[in-house]
Amino acid sequence: KCRYLVEYDLTSPSYCLMVQVDKGLAVSLWNIPDNKVQSLFQVKKSNSGANCVKWNPTRDGYFALGTNEGYIILFNSKTKSRSFLKSNTETSVVDLQWDHLSSIYLLVAYQNYISLWDTETQNEIHVFEQQGARITSISWMNWAAGNFISTNALTGVIKIWNASQKQ
Repeated sequence: KCRYLVEYDLTSPSYCLMVQVDKGLAVSLWNIPDNKVQSLFQVKKSNSGANCVKWNPTRDGYFALGTNEGYIILFNSKTKSRSFLKSNTETSVVDLQWDHLSSIYLLVAYQNYISLWDTETQNEIHVFEQQGARITSISWMNWAAGNFISTNALTGVIKIWNASQKQ
């Protein structure tokens, strides 16, 4: 019994990303019209796993993968290059979202805080105010530049944030 994350590529509609997340990570790219699967990379550590994967909506072939160990794996499927980002935490990545107005900004939700990354320089720009309750998901508000929301399924709280303010 395997568990997969699946993410459809909106910038290249012929492709779907498949991540097997049990007993390590196996990341594959499925070419839907040709019905061919290409292995991109594997992480074989027994405690590795992933909770989320997102294609960059403005940069073709580029995606981010959030792991249970708090790593963000950035991957370019065109060049096969891979890089790792790590915050100063051991908590898992819960959700991540690319900014639709820029190809480099990545919003990352960990269990109880959110950070904003510049993926080009690989720097963590902001670490937002820590939350008392576990964060469930995040999303950019596309109609308001720099604004995003976070949700908490346990309490039902939805918070509105701005990327320029840490609380």
